[in-house]
Amino acid sequence: MGKFVISKTKNGEFTFSLKAGNGEVILTASESYTSLSGCKGASNLCGKTPCPT
Repeated sequence: MGKFVISKTKNGEFTFSLKAGNGEVILTASESYTSLSGCKGASNLCGKTPCPT
């Protein structure tokens, strides 16, 4: 099963990617977010995969 991975960029913003069950990155956010909650909200809109914590 795939999972969202949230990471912090060098400038302190947040971005996310979606990894397949085999660990391959299948989606990467095209922008970064200034807040963690904004990043979680955007990643949750991408599909039925649960929002990361």
